[in-house]
Amino acid sequence: MILNDLFFPDKCPFCDALTDKKQTDIAYCNACPECEKKVKFFQNGGNGAISGLECAPSCDKIFCLFSYTGRAKKSLQKYKFGGETWIGKIFYRSMYEMLRENGVFEDCLYITYVPITEERFAERGFDQSKLIAEGLSKLSGRMTLPLIVRNFQGQRSSEANAAERALSNEGKYSFEAKYKDYAKGKNILLIDDILTTGSTLEESASCLKAAGCGKIYAATVATGRRDV
Repeated sequence: MILNDLFFPDKCPFCDALTDKKQTDIAYCNACPECEKKVKFFQNGGNGAISGLECAPSCDKIFCLFSYTGRAKKSLQKYKFGGETWIGKIFYRSMYEMLRENGVFEDCLYITYVPITEERFAERGFDQSKLIAEGLSKLSGRMTLPLIVRNFQGQRSSEANAAERALSNEGKYSFEAKYKDYAKGKNILLIDDILTTGSTLEESASCLKAAGCGKIYAATVATGRRDV
């Protein structure tokens, strides 16, 4: 354990400061004391954890870890675009605690995720939402299934307003037909990295429900929305 701590020390994902497991709370993403105060964490997943949000009505519940601002925004960008996958491991451990406390793994039989395109995978070398989903599988014992197929890239969220994003996402996702018998009538936990306009979650969740899935609980690492 001493050698492991020496070569792989615990770090705060928001500022890279070394942290002590005994002094940090897993529910706060292993944040150092300073970042614990500066990063806005959502209590119990935010307002959408009760009955979802208007931006994605096909999701029965939506859980978010923290607000996409300041240090938290930089941390998610380092994970997503900088290839710092160690941050993703901290995210899924914290997300697991949040979802477990809210009984999600008792309600949902399978976990799935919003996939990236082959082009994006070639650029980054990993799928950020898939990594989190598979991490949740390890901790919860719930199987991750690639239920959603991404048909094209669509417009980036940073380049579009809500109406443009919704139009861009039409037909972007479809259900993986070979899993239809597995998922029919089953509640599904849907993972994505960030909630912005809600159109990605809505398009993904609606294709799951159209295929016969039961309730859809969504969970994201971060959101910039004010209604969460």
